Amino acid sequence: MPKPGNYFHGVLFRGSKPTATAAAIQVLEKNIGLPLPDDYREFLQQVNGGKPKPAGYKYARWEQDLTWPDPPQVDGVGMFPRPNEQQLVMLRAIAEVHANSKTPPRIDRFYHVGRGSDSLQAALVGQHGFSDEADVSSLIAVAFSSLACAIYMSLSRAHYGAIFQFDDDFDFEPGPEVTLLQDIQDLLIASSFNELLQRLFDPKPIFKPGFTPTALHLKLLRGS
Repeated sequence: MPKPGNYFHGVLFRGSKPTATAAAIQVLEKNIGLPLPDDYREFLQQVNGGKPKPAGYKYARWEQDLTWPDPPQVDGVGMFPRPNEQQLVMLRAIAEVHANSKTPPRIDRFYHVGRGSDSLQAALVGQHGFSDEADVSSLIAVAFSSLACAIYMSLSRAHYGAIFQFDDDFDFEPGPEVTLLQDIQDLLIASSFNELLQRLFDPKPIFKPGFTPTALHLKLLRGS
């Protein structure tokens, strides 16, 4: 069982579960109906899930998704019975941070082989009809993102082991409307699990051009 703070391929993992046995992985593969890539099997057998550090990642479309909304008007109504000036300053700073900074997404946790809500078995519930075709039916969830969605690994013949960011427009239903992997290349994060680990970075915030953060803004970002 890995101790808290174990490194794997240069990434620090905390909160990992007891390492997966070869037999447990074989049972998982039997349930999926497809073999797992060797680098991912190695991860499950040596680490088995956990919170990574660094944890930031980017997919090809992330830079295009940057938007800078106007700061909302803040008067404290509904948040405090009678907001004082100090509370209003804090609320305005929070609104300014959300409107003028973006932090790259991060991986909150990698799923593990075993039991519990953070297990691969739980993540696969509801998915069915896995295949090795070059569409989203080949995707299995391997991690959970700060964007409140899963990160997937492809088990297709054409994109074996590739890592993709989830998108609400994915159509998992088999048939002519199923989403093809060639149509979501802008959501590709890495070509393999090991490459994903190599690309993780410290997700520092990016500020809107012309916006100069104050000490309070930076404090709020560190605490978020």
